[in-house]
Order: sequence, then C-alpha cells, then structure tokens
Amino acid sequence: MKLEDITAEIRPRTSWEAVDLGCALARRNFFKVFAALTVTAFPLCLVIIALLHQHPVWTLVAIWWLKPLFDRVSLHYLSKSLFGAPPTIKSTIKQWPRMIGRFLIGDWSTIIIAATIALGVSGIVPEESAVAIVSIAIIIFIITSLATRRGRFLPWRSFLLPLSELEHLKGKQYAARSKILFRRGSEESTWLALTCLLMEFAVALGILFLALAFIPEGQNTDTERILMGLVTFSGEDVPAFVYWTLIGLYLVAVTVVGIFYTGGGFGLYLNSRTLLEGWDVELSFRKLAARLNDYRPTQNAAALIIAATTLALTLSCSTPAAAQESPPSATETIDSVLAHKDFIVHKRTIKERVDDSVDLPQLNVLDGLLQLLFWAAVIVALAALVHLIYKNRHIFTVAGRAHAKEDNVPKARTLMGMNVAPETLPPDIAQAARDAWNAGRCQEALSFLYRGAICWLIEKENLPVHESDTEGDCVRLALRMTNPSHSHYFNELTNHWIRLVYAKLPLDDDSAHRLCDQWPFDLRTPNQNS
Repeated sequence: MKLEDITAEIRPRTSWEAVDLGCALARRNFFKVFAALTVTAFPLCLVIIALLHQHPVWTLVAIWWLKPLFDRVSLHYLSKSLFGAPPTIKSTIKQWPRMIGRFLIGDWSTIIIAATIALGVSGIVPEESAVAIVSIAIIIFIITSLATRRGRFLPWRSFLLPLSELEHLKGKQYAARSKILFRRGSEESTWLALTCLLMEFAVALGILFLALAFIPEGQNTDTERILMGLVTFSGEDVPAFVYWTLIGLYLVAVTVVGIFYTGGGFGLYLNSRTLLEGWDVELSFRKLAARLNDYRPTQNAAALIIAATTLALTLSCSTPAAAQESPPSATETIDSVLAHKDFIVHKRTIKERVDDSVDLPQLNVLDGLLQLLFWAAVIVALAALVHLIYKNRHIFTVAGRAHAKEDNVPKARTLMGMNVAPETLPPDIAQAARDAWNAGRCQEALSFLYRGAICWLIEKENLPVHESDTEGDCVRLALRMTNPSHSHYFNELTNHWIRLVYAKLPLDDDSAHRLCDQWPFDLRTPNQNS
C-alpha cells in the first residue's frame, strides 16, 4: 500500500464527512462493483435458489445471512481502486474462494445456520424445530458478536471489515486493533447500518409499487390483490411466485444499498487510520521528499567541474591581507560578548530587622499545643457522635421505627366484624372447632380457628393488625411470623375461610379435621394449661 498512489484527498475529516467520502467512492465505482458482484455473489445466490427452490422462506433467510459476502466483494474492489489499481474481473474471481473461506472460518455461525437449514429442508429435523434452533442461534450470535466486536450481527460490520479483509488480523491482534479504531466512528457506523437497512426496504418496496403502477386498472387484479395483501400483511394465501418476486427484489435492494454501506464503513476506517497514524502528515513528507529528489546535482558532472574551478580561481585572486588576517579565537569572542551591558549581573541586598523580644521557640510550642487541643476536641466530638448513633441505632431501621409507632397504638379487638379478643375465644380452640364441625355448624367451626389465628397475630406475634385490615392484609402480615410453618397454616386457613364465607363453598371433612389436628396456635395461659 503506497499512500502516494491514493486517488482521494487524505486529510482529517469528521465522521460524517468520512461516510460521505466512502459513499462518493462507491458512487464513482458503482457499476464496476455491481459487475464484480454479478460474477461472484449472484451465482452463489442462484445455487442457493436452485437447492431451496421448494422452500422460498428458507431461501430468503439464506440470502439474508450471506450479506457479508457481498460486502467483501465490494470492499475488495473499492480498496484497490482507491489506490489507483482497480482489480479486473478475472482477479476478483480468483479472490472469491478466499473471501468465502475467510467468511466461513471467521464466522462459525454461518456453518451452524446452514446445517440447520439443510436439516430442516431435508426433513430430518421438523421445520418448527429448525426455526426454533435458528432463532436461538441468532440470539447467541448477537450476544457473542457484541462481546467480540466480530460477527454477522454487528451494526458496525462495514467499519471493522477492513481489519480482517485488508489487514488480515485475527484473535488478540484483531481485538486490540478494533478497540483502538472503535474510539472514533462506532456511533456513526451504527447509524449508517440502520439507515442502509431502511433503504433496503425502501428500494424493494419502491420497485414493487412501481411494478404495481404499470398494471392497467381492471386487468390482472388477482396479482395486484395478492401483492397488496402481502405488503399490507393481510394474511391471504400467497402463491410461491410472489415469494420469488420478493426474493428477487430483496436481492437487488441488498446489492444496490450494500455497495454504499460498505463504502461508508470503508470511509470511516480510512478516516480513523488517518487520525491515528497521521496519514496526511506522512503523505506530505513523501511528496516533499519526491520534490527534493528531482533537484539532485549528480546528473550534470560538467556543471560541477566548472563550479569547482570558478571557486578555486576566486579564492586564489583574493587579497593577501585578507588571507593573512587570522580570525579571533573563541575565548576572545566569548569575552567580547559577555562584556556587553546586557550581560551585566545586577544584585540587590535587603536587610530586615527582627525584634529580639519575641521568643520564637516559645511561640512554636504554644502553637503546637493549640493544634493538639483542637484535634483532641474533634476526636472527642466524633466519638460522642458515633456513640449517640450506635445507642439509637434502632431508630434508623424500618422495624425500629415500626415498633416505636406500634407501642403507642392500641391492639385491635374487632376485625372484619369479628371479635378477636382473647377472652371471647374458648380455652381449647381446636377442640371447640372440632365439636362445632361434628354438630354441622361449619362456619362457626372455621370462625373459631380463624379468630384464634388473628388473635395469635395480635397477642403473641405483636404484629400491627388494624381494625380496617382485610384478609389479604392479614396474610401479608402473617409472612412476618417467626415460624414459617405458622405462616403456611394461616395462609391455608384464610383460603378456606374466604371460600366458605364469600363463595359459599364448604370444605370437606378431611380438610376440616386436618385444620383442627394441625392447629399450631395455643392462646391458653400456663394456669389454663394446667
């Protein structure tokens, strides 16, 4: 690569100016790049269409996946033409297998997706499973591409493509180089990718609507209806020829827009290297060196001889006095220069009177004592503040503030119309509930259990139960009980209570006896237990 052979003006540019430079380069070589794509990428697409002619959807996926191969052909031609040596069709065809090899080796996702499509088309794997595998693989490849700055799904793919195609970097060298180039131009390359993606849809739909405009009104209405239904996603049955028409339109759109996408990314790459490596400065020095080489005096030996003879005659004809005069010595020259007034050193002495009555050592000692007392007072104040915070640390916690508020709040005695005071409950709540259930009083039996559980929350767990709370509020408060099994029992009991009271759905005998047998709350005092 010779900078002096470059056909564009190399200078520092803004990122969008660099994109414009790349697009101008693509516009200047558009038809030649299109011809190179015609003999390389288009035959590969025709092979894919021939192999997948019964599966138009998979054909579209395969062509979309191979878009980076189009970019490699475009970059190969644009990079060569930038340095004044545009490749021929023959040389491009020779480089085509190497481009495919670097694409397959550099991006294993292509092999995985191709194998999945082949299994889905052949029927070895169901089509639904193949679609799921491709979807999962795409998600994984997106993540790995963003992490390694390499792969099919990079929005800045055209910006970093010259690293692998032109500089042939791999592994750690590629990662380090991309990290440096990424400092300038990554944002603009992302916007370039988004813009070109929208342009692809615009070109494809533009050609489609242009074709629809040439259909005479009232003629070929079936084709017009099918195409319009496909564009508007109306869900009509679409024949295969419509899919193949869209594949052709998409292939044209990808080719046309892809040339400018690659050119814009290549322009960003050139600008980044110009700013990092000083290409404009290097090119200026090379041009200067070339100009100086044009004035070498070694080509005219006769002119040199004449010039030397003239100089010798001039020196021999000079006056003897001038020849006998000896130049002054270095010491004399230095002394004459230093004797000038500009080298005279001026000095000024200032005397200050110090009062002998001031005892400087005593003043320093007093100052040190004052500083010591100051820092001692600061340390004592900080220690007192830490002790105060530690002593009242419960205030800074949510539970501490809650308990501080709850101490002054009277305990609830009525909840949802039920009296939950301990004195209104029987001593043995589980036995009273079992007797009521056996007597056929279902709601009374469950009421004993539920009221007793609420009383346990208030009296034993000291939870902030308010008279306005609902069943859901009590369940959330029960999650704060010290025993998790109690919380689970209260939740089950509440569900049965709600089903019985509100939905009128009585529980079965087994559930009722289980609730009585597993009753975990004992509200009796020690005297009552004895």
